[in-house]
Amino acid sequence: MRRIGDWIGLPVVTILEGSRIGEVSDVMVDEANQICALIVQKDGFLGGMDKLPIDSVRSVGTDAVMIERADDLLPQSPDNQRPTFVCCNKSFIDKEIVTEEGAILGTVADVYISEESDKIVGYEVSDGLLADLVSGRKWISFSETLHVGETIIVTADAKLSDLQSNR
Repeated sequence: MRRIGDWIGLPVVTILEGSRIGEVSDVMVDEANQICALIVQKDGFLGGMDKLPIDSVRSVGTDAVMIERADDLLPQSPDNQRPTFVCCNKSFIDKEIVTEEGAILGTVADVYISEESDKIVGYEVSDGLLADLVSGRKWISFSETLHVGETIIVTADAKLSDLQSNR
């Protein structure tokens, strides 16, 4: 599993031109809960944000995202924006996770994706700074998700103590 938070801030480098063209600022996820694109903050004075379809990504390493050429970036426009949500901005990170019985498990601290399919497999759950320091953050499977709302994620019943430790 990989954490999406590790992708944020990675430089985007072209293989054919051998140049850095920007850095990853966010991740777009489609209705199938699969990464469909990266949002790239382009370098330079007039940089701006562009969309990089995930099919154009050659590899995501520990230090950079590699693509063939700068032409793989698409300008942001209403025509090419169809994600269910953008992952790492405040609209997703920090959402409360609540069970269907009404128990608050914590907030989303990061999102985990499968190495093979780039599909969301789970969330890193924070139960507050003190709890994170004492017992570590927990992990909940995405398969437990019943609904992703504007401010809350509803999951099947679970107790925080039942969640897998991330330590």
